[in-house]
Parts: sequence; structure tokens; C-alpha cells
Amino acid sequence: MKSKVLGDSNTKFSEIGLGTWKLIPDLNEIPKVVNYLFENGVNFIDTAEMYQNESKLGSIFRTINKEPFIVTKVSPNHLHYDDVIKSCNESLSKLGVKQITLYQIHWPNHHINIKETLSAMEYLVGQEKIKYIGVSNFNQNELEEAMSCLKNNKIVSDQLEYNVAFTEIEDSGLLNFCKNSKISVIAYSPLGRGLIENYKNLYNRLSEIGIKYNVNAFQVALKYTISDKNVIAIPKISSMTHATEIMNCENFDLSQKDLDKIRDITKDIRKPLAGRSLRKILKVNGSWAKIMERHERLRIEKGSKSD
Repeated sequence: MKSKVLGDSNTKFSEIGLGTWKLIPDLNEIPKVVNYLFENGVNFIDTAEMYQNESKLGSIFRTINKEPFIVTKVSPNHLHYDDVIKSCNESLSKLGVKQITLYQIHWPNHHINIKETLSAMEYLVGQEKIKYIGVSNFNQNELEEAMSCLKNNKIVSDQLEYNVAFTEIEDSGLLNFCKNSKISVIAYSPLGRGLIENYKNLYNRLSEIGIKYNVNAFQVALKYTISDKNVIAIPKISSMTHATEIMNCENFDLSQKDLDKIRDITKDIRKPLAGRSLRKILKVNGSWAKIMERHERLRIEKGSKSD
């Protein structure tokens, strides 16, 4: 597995990590998937307190021969100073680790001063409870403000939605800004939540290119996302079949000509999967996070009972 330096740090992350949004960790196959991935070079797992799965993941970590890098996120309704520290301590306990490798602000909350939040994050670095500070779903203006608030540390990552069907960070210049600022982009939904097939012209082009490399359209799509040296991807991987498919992406590299072909056709796609209007609403305050946490907890409980 190829590795990439995490932002302006001395730590290298595998270019593909395990995303766990809507992943039910106690399904029988998940421990097998996690062990397989780590045996084949994956070295980090991404989660969040909002996902309601940190405790279950902590149990799985104890079965891994190699100690994983842990990436988790504080909810936007917990961004006051004391709440950040409390959330971090709870995540550490649930995950069963002494230090979180990368701790990120899940979404901006425009009702809470970002200086207060980042002051708490820097305190946690000083206490060695977290190693690096990151953000998620921050646009360039929000990212620049966060960068200016830090005194002794740097923002090393911005976790953003990025895939062949949603290239907003390319179009807005945010991808280049992150690259020039030595901030890694951690791409979530790198396979477009399986919706890439809905874009027929794009899907057909990906399939045509895939024939050359003996891979499928989704493998080409993932390879496109991580072709940038500054981008790390976190697909959700819930089965051994999917895990094998993902790992096979390391066996080929897209030519510049093929990358250009894909980039040309993505220019005609301007349909954000999450929606620009929804993003604005999510950033107003963190009240929606409480609803999401409850919904996710109930979903996991339902999934566990049906297993």
C-alpha cells in the first residue's frame, strides 16, 4: 500500500484508509475485513463520535497485530472548550487508546468561536491525548480562519467529500489551496456512495478505461481520487469482496491521458451529492448533530438485532 505524508507532519498514512460512516462493526465479517486491510498495508481507521461506533471499533482494534492510527472527530454541537475536552476523553475511553492520532472538527459551527475550539484542541495536543489537529467540511475561508487561530500547531487535514461525480474542491480551488498549504485532503465518499452509475456518460467512460487495466469503473473512480499526491481516501469497506476489490486498486496507475479524459467529463457534472444548500444549513449550528447521533445509534441497534 502506498503511503502519503499527513499534512505538514512526520507521519505517513496509507493512501487508502477505512471509513466507518454507516458501518456496523459487530457484523461478523467486519473484524476479518479490518485485519485483512491492515495486513495489506492500510494503517488508519476513520470514525467520529457522531457515528456511535467507537466502542465497537475499539474492541476490533485489540484483534489487530499492528497498532492502527486512529482518526476521529468531535461533533459540531460539542465545540465549546470544555465540551471538546470531554468529547475527546470519551472517545479515548471508547476506542481503548491512549492517544488519538488525528482529531478533527466534524463540521464548522458558526455559533461557536473557532478560537475557543482550537484552543481546546491545542490543550489536548499538549496533554498528548491527540497528536494532530484537523478539520472536516471546512471551505477555504473557514480553513484559513482556523489556521490563523492556532498558536503552536498546524491544521494537517481537511476531510471533504470528493469523488469523480463531485469535484467541487477542484473547481473551487480548495484542493490546490490545501496542497499549497501542506494540508492533506481526506476524501470521504470517494466512490460517490455507489451513485456514480447514475451518471451514465461518466460511468461508461470509467468502464472503458477500466478495461485497459482489467478493473471496474469503481476501481478507476477510486484511483482517480487518490491520483493526487495530497489526497487520501476513506471508502467504507464492509465485506471481504469489497476489501479485495479496493486493495486491487494498488496494482495499477492511471496514465495522465486517462486522468485527463476523466477530468474532461467531470466538468459537465455539477450535482453535489450532499447539496450546497444543505451544507450551509449544517454549518449554522450543531443542533442537527444530536438528531444524527440518535438516528445512527438506533440504526446500529437495529442492524445488530437483525444480524
